[in-house]
Amino acid sequence: MTGERVARPLQAVELVVNFGTIRKRPRRIVIPEELLAMLSEEVRRTVMDEALSANHRFKALVENLYWGKSVSVKKLSKCFNASFTTLQRWMKCKINVKMRDKVTAIQLAKTRYPKRDFDGDGVEKLKLWFLAHTDASVRRSWRQVVVRLITPDLYLALLFKEVFGRYGYVGVAPRRNNKGGYEWELWVYLPLRSFWWLLKRRTPTPIDSDVKLYSALNITIDAEGSLYPYNREGRTEFKIVLYNEKTYIIEPLYKALQQRGYRVNLYVTPKGTATNYGRSNNDYYYITVYAKAYIKRLLENVELALPHKHLKACLIKYALRDPSKPIYWSSIEPMYGEVDALYEEMLEESKTLVKSFYDLWRFLNEKHRGFTRTEYEEERARLRAEVWKSLETLKEKYDKKFRELERRIEAYFRAQKPLNLVELFNREFKVVLKHG
Repeated sequence: MTGERVARPLQAVELVVNFGTIRKRPRRIVIPEELLAMLSEEVRRTVMDEALSANHRFKALVENLYWGKSVSVKKLSKCFNASFTTLQRWMKCKINVKMRDKVTAIQLAKTRYPKRDFDGDGVEKLKLWFLAHTDASVRRSWRQVVVRLITPDLYLALLFKEVFGRYGYVGVAPRRNNKGGYEWELWVYLPLRSFWWLLKRRTPTPIDSDVKLYSALNITIDAEGSLYPYNREGRTEFKIVLYNEKTYIIEPLYKALQQRGYRVNLYVTPKGTATNYGRSNNDYYYITVYAKAYIKRLLENVELALPHKHLKACLIKYALRDPSKPIYWSSIEPMYGEVDALYEEMLEESKTLVKSFYDLWRFLNEKHRGFTRTEYEEERARLRAEVWKSLETLKEKYDKKFRELERRIEAYFRAQKPLNLVELFNREFKVVLKHG
């Protein structure tokens, strides 16, 4: 013997409860291992203590599971092999366990997953707030804050899980939109007492430092930003655009960029303006950075999580190693096109994955009457676990493709030699001839 205690596996416990009824005999109830495993250590010791009365042990068990672990009466009655009404009567009349009212039951149903109070700093607050108010949406539900995201992009879905998953369970389900497209729907419930500031239409902390600014820009560019080159008479110009219809999101970033010496422009597209997606329903605000030196400075400070935007940032930074040198459209456009093509390929495969799970989800919902509530919830949980696993697998596949493209872009610019004066003159002369 080593002197160490060997933990014994839990075994089912049988209780013979007697509620003092004259016509009915004492009731034998078997407590399965799964319920014993859910109990706190203190309550488990009480339940296993044969010196105590069976009624006392049974009350401690039911009270801890019902209130401490949020197990429903329906599930308990099934485990005890008793009817729902019988167990409910015992709880009310025999062992004096207070029943949940409707409001409490709804709250517990929505908080069955563990949550963590916010304990971060201002930088983390801005990160959560900007994601919730840009591509996601946020609302209050009872004493909770619900953040919801709908996207076909697997990388944005996994970013949402990474950012909010530290504080609560992130649910995921496939959905079909009203245009027949397929998207991922994600959500998280957070405690109101700790995340009330997510509901406010103002930044939860001033953007008064570089760290805060670039943390906010990381999320904003990933969620609703664009980085792209455009052709201007054979030469390449670059632009970074941050856009949103909510002025309370755009204005703090605009002011913070100005305070740090950036030359930025703020534009408004009026409501009703024709766009590529139809006429706008609201005014649309967007910040634009044009000047090469400011674009270079901004991209050197942000760290983008979405790989296609990270690659575009790398491409622009490589091209702007020396902002004073001309950058020709013919050298940039093919690589930028490759980044977009790979992104579109990833997006289509992500949508195909959504569709495959949507069909399974719809089948489960159509057949749910053949399941008990517990079986139905277990099947939904299994499907969600499969979704996350499939998304991670697909991410690994495209991580390799994006890394390979990044290596090719890096090798291309490394191999480039600086233009000598003769080559530069010849290129400039060709542009002049072409445009008269």
